[in-house]
Amino acid sequence: MLTGLIETLSSPIRQNTSYSSIRWLNGVTLFALLIYALTLVILLGHGPLELYDESRNANNAIEMAHNGHWLATYYDGAPDHWNTKPPLLIWIIAALIKLGMPAIVALRLPSVLAALATVVLIYLFCRILIANTAAGAWSALLLMSSAVFFGPHMAMNGDYDALLCFFTTVYCLAFWVYVENIEGRARWGLVITAGALILAVMTKGVAGALPLPGLLLYVVLRKKLAAVLRDWRFWLALFLVAAAIAGYYKGRDLVDPGYAKAVWQNELTGRYMAVNEGHRRKALFFARVLVDKFTPGVLLLPLGCLFLIRPAIRAGRAYSAAILCAATSLVLLLVLSKSQTKIWYYCGPAIPLLAIWCAIGCAEFPDTLRRFTSRANSFPIRAWAVAVTGFLVAMSVWTLYQNEHQPQSLIPQDQYGAVLGAMERSGIKGPVLLVDDGVATTANFAHYNPIGSFYGKLAAAHGIQVALRSPQDQIAANAWVTTCDPKSAAWLQREHPLENPRTIGACVYGETPQDER
Repeated sequence: MLTGLIETLSSPIRQNTSYSSIRWLNGVTLFALLIYALTLVILLGHGPLELYDESRNANNAIEMAHNGHWLATYYDGAPDHWNTKPPLLIWIIAALIKLGMPAIVALRLPSVLAALATVVLIYLFCRILIANTAAGAWSALLLMSSAVFFGPHMAMNGDYDALLCFFTTVYCLAFWVYVENIEGRARWGLVITAGALILAVMTKGVAGALPLPGLLLYVVLRKKLAAVLRDWRFWLALFLVAAAIAGYYKGRDLVDPGYAKAVWQNELTGRYMAVNEGHRRKALFFARVLVDKFTPGVLLLPLGCLFLIRPAIRAGRAYSAAILCAATSLVLLLVLSKSQTKIWYYCGPAIPLLAIWCAIGCAEFPDTLRRFTSRANSFPIRAWAVAVTGFLVAMSVWTLYQNEHQPQSLIPQDQYGAVLGAMERSGIKGPVLLVDDGVATTANFAHYNPIGSFYGKLAAAHGIQVALRSPQDQIAANAWVTTCDPKSAAWLQREHPLENPRTIGACVYGETPQDER
C-alpha cells in the first residue's frame, strides 16, 4: 500500500500553466504551516483542561496506561459507558504516557499532529494529484484560517475531532483516486479508503461513517455507480471494513457487557434522534457556524460554485475533485443538520473538503472568467494570486491570534494541577483528600470532577496518594486536605478548619486538626 501511494505521489506533475511560474506560493504556504506548527507545539502543555470532553479522555487514557485494559475504556475504575467512542485515540494517548511522555503533552499531541497532517494532505492532493499549485496553497491556507479546525475541541485539545477529520479526509480523497482511477492506482485508492474508514470509525464511532452518503452522491453524479457495484474489489473491501468494525464492537461487548446498548443509546437514539445534554439548535445552525468560524471559505464559496457550472471542463481532475468535495461536504452538513443534537465542532470533517472545493474554484477563476467572457487573455493572474494569498494569510494570522488570546473558560478545578504540584514540591506524600462538590453538568453526574480526578491520578504516579471526597463525607483527623471548589472551601472552613492553611489562587490546602472525628 505504501509503495503504491509513494509511486502515485511521485508521478510527473502536470501543472496548471496559469500559476506554474508563481513559485512563491509554495514558500508562503510552508512558512505559514511552520508558524502554525510551532505555535501549536508551544501551546501543547499550556491552557486548562476542557471539562468536555478532554478531561474525560485524559482519565480514560491514564487509567488504560495503568490498568492494562486496552479493549475497554475506564473511568474511576469502572468501564466507561458515558464516553462510548471506540478507543483508537485513547490507545495512542495511553501508549505515549507509557513511553514516558508528560501526560498533558501526550493528551494533546495526537490532535496537533492530525491537524497539521490534514493541512499537508490537502496541499499535496491539490499540488500533485490535481496539479494546481495555487489550489494546493490556498486550500492549506483556507484550512489554517478556520477557527473550527484550529481551535478548541480540534487542534488545540485532546479530543477526537482532529484525528477524525484526518481519517475522513484521507478516505474521501482516496475514494476519488479509486473511482477516477488516478494514475492507474484505483486498487491502492480502494485499499487506503477501506483502511482510513476503519480508523475513522475506531476514532469516533458512527461519526466516522457520516461522509459516506456524500460519497454515494458523488459516484451517482459522476455516473460511475454501476462500475463501482460491478467491481468485486469494492465488495471485498466493504466486507473487510464491516467485519473489522463489527469485530471490535462485538469483542468490546463480550468483555464489557452492556457496551453495545450504551452505544445505541448514546450515539444513535440518544444523540441523533434526540437532544443530548441540552444541545438543541435550529436547522441552520451549522450554516451560522461556517459564517462565523470559516469566513474566508464562505466568501470564496461562490467561486467554487461558479467553477462547477462552467462549460467544457468536465473531463478534468479538478472538476471531478470539486464534485467530490462539494457533494461530500454538503451532504455531510445536511445529515448533521437533521440531527437533534448539534454542537459546532461536529462540522469539522466538512472543513477540509470545503477548503479544497473553494481553493479549486478560486484557482480556476481566471479560466472560468475567460470562458464566460470574450476577454480571453487580459486577466491579471499575478495580481489575483497576490490578492488571494494576502487575504488568506491575513485571515490565518487573525485566526491564530484569536486562538492565542481567546478568553479561557476557566473554572476553579483547573488549578488542581498547580496545587498538587506545590504539595509535591513541599515534600507532602499524603494521603491527600481532595474535597470537591463537583461541577454542574447537563449529564446530571453527581459530584462530577474529571479534572480533579485526572490530576489526582497524575499525582499518584509521582508518589502522592490522592482520594476524592465530597462535602458531607467523613474527613479524618491529621489528614492533608485540599480543594479548589469555593463551596467546598467554605464547608471546610465551617466544619473542619485547617491548620496553617496555604493558598494557591482559588485553592487551599492544609492539615485537619488532631482531634477530628
